[in-house]
Amino acid sequence: MARSASLLVLLLSLLGCGERGPDADWKIYTQIVQKRPAVAEDLPRCTALADLTLAGDCALSVVLSLTEQDGTGLHRHCDKVPAGVWRAECRFIAAERARSAGKVKLAIRLCEQTDSFASDCAFHLWQRAMRTLAQRIVLQSMAEQQPKMRSLHSRWFERVGHFSGFSAIYWRKLFRAIWDGVYLIDPEICSQLDPDIETHCLLGARIHLDHAIRASLREESWKRHFCAGTAPSVAELKHIPGGFPELDRFGDHPAHQAVLTEFHAQACADLPMPKHPDPPRRKLTERERPAQDRTAPSTQSK
Repeated sequence: MARSASLLVLLLSLLGCGERGPDADWKIYTQIVQKRPAVAEDLPRCTALADLTLAGDCALSVVLSLTEQDGTGLHRHCDKVPAGVWRAECRFIAAERARSAGKVKLAIRLCEQTDSFASDCAFHLWQRAMRTLAQRIVLQSMAEQQPKMRSLHSRWFERVGHFSGFSAIYWRKLFRAIWDGVYLIDPEICSQLDPDIETHCLLGARIHLDHAIRASLREESWKRHFCAGTAPSVAELKHIPGGFPELDRFGDHPAHQAVLTEFHAQACADLPMPKHPDPPRRKLTERERPAQDRTAPSTQSK
């Protein structure tokens, strides 16, 4: 995630000098990053580059290559990368490696030092545990799983809540994952939960419908049908050709209808669309995900 962001920053920085042709810094940079494996002598050549963007990405590339070769911990070498976004990204990657190696405390310390990446870095530490819990939940007996939901929240809030905005995203991501891939997204299931968790459950259902409507509205023919007359019901929505496949996962429910009515009122009047409840990390595609049946207890081992 952070690596792709840094490449975008790098490309944008190069656009400004494209008309002048490659300069000396660019030549040195490409020589180093295209060479594998890197050698220790490459690092001072990187940090000597006048272009700070090139210097940072170059140094990070070298450090990543060197630590892959000798097996030393990446986190021990991040201070060799110029301060700023590149050093933060180095620590982000090092935190992911530490988490994969079971070194949670080290991973947390590294995420604390990733500056603007801190929330994303922390999310990468707890998302696996959250998704594992979500996949084990049987929808019809969700209320019985509330103590586990709260326990996981408490455990990770204690670890990363002081620097990552954890509570602002935990419940949203959890219920988005719980509803992900099920055959039918039925908000009525949320009514079995404690009032505070019920709110998060309903938001998770809304997130999926919100995604599906936005994707469908990008098709002009679908939008014309959707905007013809009053807001359609969820059942009518399924008969509009060209819609996003996920629309088949929603049944009639007042919560769903409220979302449709809101989109109809704004999108059909060419007003700005409703604020996204959980902006997607990547662009939605037309490829359907395999549906899962979680109305029966999971057999996944714990």
